[in-house]
Amino acid sequence: MNDDELRAGLRSLAEPAGRSQVPEVGVIQRRARRQARRSAAASVAVVAVLAIVAAVAVPRLLRSPGQVTPVTRGPGHTGWILPGPLPGPDAGPASALYLVALVPAKPGTPVTISRTDLRNKLAPALQQGPTVAPPVRGMTFTGITAAADDRTFLLTGTTSAAGRTAASYFELRLRPDGTPYPLTRLAISPTLPPSGGTGGIALTPDGSRLAIAARAGAKATVEVVNLATGSVRSWSAPGDARSLSWITDGRLAVLWQPAGHTRLAIRVLDTSRTGPDLLGASRLLVAASARNGRFHRLAAGQLTATAGRVFALMSRPAAPASGPGQQTGIAAFSAATGAPLGIVNQYPQQAGVGFYCGVLWADRSGLRLISSCGGSAGRTVGSRFTELGPRGHSLWGIYGGISIAW
Repeated sequence: MNDDELRAGLRSLAEPAGRSQVPEVGVIQRRARRQARRSAAASVAVVAVLAIVAAVAVPRLLRSPGQVTPVTRGPGHTGWILPGPLPGPDAGPASALYLVALVPAKPGTPVTISRTDLRNKLAPALQQGPTVAPPVRGMTFTGITAAADDRTFLLTGTTSAAGRTAASYFELRLRPDGTPYPLTRLAISPTLPPSGGTGGIALTPDGSRLAIAARAGAKATVEVVNLATGSVRSWSAPGDARSLSWITDGRLAVLWQPAGHTRLAIRVLDTSRTGPDLLGASRLLVAASARNGRFHRLAAGQLTATAGRVFALMSRPAAPASGPGQQTGIAAFSAATGAPLGIVNQYPQQAGVGFYCGVLWADRSGLRLISSCGGSAGRTVGSRFTELGPRGHSLWGIYGGISIAW
């Protein structure tokens, strides 16, 4: 082999190796573009994840005391946050952990959050905590209702101008330590403002729907608002809906006063029924002539229902030695049949305008409840924790300064 042949053979061996190790310029550019596209796609994915996290977390983190959380208004966005998981029916007796006290008074009066201690049955205590003021100047808190988690409340605030009353609705949520998040103004628009004061609104136990009792002229209207979407359904009839409470998520107990009558009855509205006729969509549960022990007349007051019981206020004439007046008792009725189940608590004769008595809280079983009774524009002079059942008992606890609380 001469020198020329040797050099040609060496060149043939070197060329493939060189081409595999040093790519052409075009190949390098194509690889760089692919790498840039992969990096951009990864960056977009990271930004999307962060956006989702921010959308969920930031609204909760921004809820600091003394502010009102802004609401994204529009179809399907009311600002309402559902309660957390609720205890099941077999979870055993529950205790009210927090009561929110409402004093319907002058504009600007705050509500008070109080923590209960019902574990000590010999001396149940109530510790008053933070207050929450109406977020609008000249507004008065006039209604309150609670979900079954005992940390989610809905407040009604009313303002009056030029002889007209407008209602606003707010969600009040409590942190695990009982301190409040800022109020959330809800983007809901019922057709009429609530009537009946504190008994004019009622949340379903799961906190998904709000029932409102309203009145226009000689007709009473019951409206049910879906708090997730803001949609409203309504039923009307001549008369007056004095108080509301959910038996289950679909059945609503209504303290009803028929048109032209002075005596009250209890009706159950089936909210799955179509049509606007309230009487046609409801059935009579407790007649105006019903008796429960020595008590024979339903009285105006907060109606409180559970899956098994409906608690209502009843009255009877006071003993002659006490002079004229009425004695008050909290009566229990079967939520299924309306049969009387006895008088839970009795209170002495009360006097004065603005007298209030009723059940402030009842657990889902209907075996534990806190009731209250007082006069002078709803001011409580005594509250009572009661356990029903074969070994039931009732204890007094004088909670000074606590008015209508849930």
